[in-house]
Amino acid sequence: MKALFDLLPALLFFIVLKMYDVFAATAVAMAAGLIQITWLKLQNKLEIIHILTTVMIVVFGGLTLYLQDPFYFKLKPSVIYWTFTIILFGTQWFTAKPGIQYLMESGLNLPAEGWRTMNTAWALFFFVMGFVNIYVAYYYGSHLPEEVQTERWAAFKLFGFLPITMIFAVTLMLLMSRKYDILNEESGTKPSTADNGADESSKFN
Repeated sequence: MKALFDLLPALLFFIVLKMYDVFAATAVAMAAGLIQITWLKLQNKLEIIHILTTVMIVVFGGLTLYLQDPFYFKLKPSVIYWTFTIILFGTQWFTAKPGIQYLMESGLNLPAEGWRTMNTAWALFFFVMGFVNIYVAYYYGSHLPEEVQTERWAAFKLFGFLPITMIFAVTLMLLMSRKYDILNEESGTKPSTADNGADESSKFN
């Protein structure tokens, strides 16, 4: 449910794009993002990732509407992915513990080496996903009319990124569990890395 709520701007963008055009869809996504963070703030559930993604929606959506060019809004997911790549590598190199540990240490029991491995894996995943978005947004189906190409990109953004992230998260969890005892002794349960990864990825849309 949390992932679906985080997907609200992307879902509304896709629906309105089908009904009208990319500019109407962009405006609706911007409004949905602002409503979303307002609601989360009122519920005391607002996270920095929500603020970051909403700022990106407003900035790149504003550029798209002002310049009447969907190029900028389609670039947004890549910028968000690469921003998180920088954050994860930055925290690994310049802070006491890597960024992924701040997000997941309450549910996972890993040594420092394990956290660095997981952090690097997620950073590289986000880096690659940024280029995947570039390819789908600007090159996949480039021979088609721009409206059709944009619809394909919107569909992949909504229905492709989340499953890819879940597959990656499950695979990473399986690999980590073979090398480390990832059970957090305090919680007594194994967290769902797939759910965590899906939730985080859904916010990038």
